[in-house]
Amino acid sequence: MDDPMFTYFRGRGRLHVTPRNGKGWAATIAFVIAITLPAVAVPWIIETSVWLLIPHFALIMIAIFLFVRWARRHSQIIDIDEIGRDYAEFKEWKKRNRR
Repeated sequence: MDDPMFTYFRGRGRLHVTPRNGKGWAATIAFVIAITLPAVAVPWIIETSVWLLIPHFALIMIAIFLFVRWARRHSQIIDIDEIGRDYAEFKEWKKRNRR
């Protein structure tokens, strides 16, 4: 994969996936449209049976979970904790090598 569609920032308790280029933005916009379209069916579902909202929203949550996994797989990973360690080592090296 030469040009990742997303950037995935990870660290302690951090999950942040951001579109990186046009393909990433197109995939995100398509996903948002695909998730909001089922909202049109909510009035019909409520008229039929309120209990049908449970599988309706469960499917939406599963779709969101799968999109996040897919986006992470097509991402450049940036580890915030590793950057912090590297920066601390750099500052220490800079302090030692001052003249």
